Amino acid sequence: MSPKSPSSPTTGNLPEVEVFDDEFYETAEQRKADQERVKVQKLERTQKLDGLLHRTSLSLKMQEVLGKYVLMEQYYMIESVKKAIEMDDVEEGSLTSTLLDDVFFIVRKSIRRSISSASVDCVCAMLNNGVTLLETEFIKHINAPVRAGYPSVGLWTSEAYQTAQTAYNVIQHGKTVAEAGPEKQRSAFLVALNNLRASIECVSSLRSGLNEDFARHLAQISEIEKGKLENSIGQLDDLCKKLEHHANLGVGKLCEAAFRGKLKTNAETYLDISHNINDEELAEYEAEDPFIENFISLLDKQIAHFESLLIPENYQMLLHTVSIETVRQMERVLFKCVFNRLGGLQLDKEYRQLAAYLTSIAGWQIREKCVRLSQASHYGLSCL
Repeated sequence: MSPKSPSSPTTGNLPEVEVFDDEFYETAEQRKADQERVKVQKLERTQKLDGLLHRTSLSLKMQEVLGKYVLMEQYYMIESVKKAIEMDDVEEGSLTSTLLDDVFFIVRKSIRRSISSASVDCVCAMLNNGVTLLETEFIKHINAPVRAGYPSVGLWTSEAYQTAQTAYNVIQHGKTVAEAGPEKQRSAFLVALNNLRASIECVSSLRSGLNEDFARHLAQISEIEKGKLENSIGQLDDLCKKLEHHANLGVGKLCEAAFRGKLKTNAETYLDISHNINDEELAEYEAEDPFIENFISLLDKQIAHFESLLIPENYQMLLHTVSIETVRQMERVLFKCVFNRLGGLQLDKEYRQLAAYLTSIAGWQIREKCVRLSQASHYGLSCL
């Protein structure tokens, strides 16, 4: 027995309403199949209606107007960002420049304005334009001082090179010594490094703010249009990764220029100390440490200089990077030394002091980087 068709009551000119009553079907599968059929028919009718509307003269005119609007908004955004770059300045007591607030305000305002068009394609176009602008002009500007590098300190060859470069800039480009000098370059490098790291938070705030705006003003869009928005706004995640990559490279350059030379010099003083010691010398070392306490003190003083110059995220990254470099330099020196039994005991004590200090500033994860140092100290103890 074939199932009866579902009743379709009509009232006047009102559209038909499908009523699925269990008494019309012999099985639940038949009822479900009929529901799917009606659902497909509704979708097809909706698609045909949308296609018809999109081909109307009004729809074509709307697309033309929106296209011109996107071009105008893009021009406004580009020119405003260029103006913000020209007016970039660092306020007294600030670790970042005014560029961050200005640029992200401009980009968000442009994208939010496009929401009033009620066109997902228009919003996506402005999102693409905003991300492209941030990836090109914005990153190019804030990353320029980082790419130029941090002027080295502590090495006479580096200082001689910096002096020559300063003289060249004064003569060739008409700059003053203060403008072309290494101190100005160091300040610009640190501000740019802070800008890169702080921009990650700005991008995250931009994304969360736009998501709230979309939920409030574009709640009735279709699943396809939601997919378009998610794909476009997902570009901000890629932008965060690029900014983080540039910031990490900058911290690496800072460590190399400001710490590596001094760490190498300080670590090599360990070679001047005797490690084939007797009981009397061991007692003297315990009373007055010949190396590690002074080494840690110099390193701590050098690191502390940057605490007030970097935002917390950059400072923590610097601590981690410097700790790794410290371990590397000490490894290089240790494997040049020869220890007797008491020298191995002293080495183990020094390792524990250094590992405790690095852990206190960079966290427990730095202990993984101290494995080879630990192996060296254990090897020294195994001779006892």
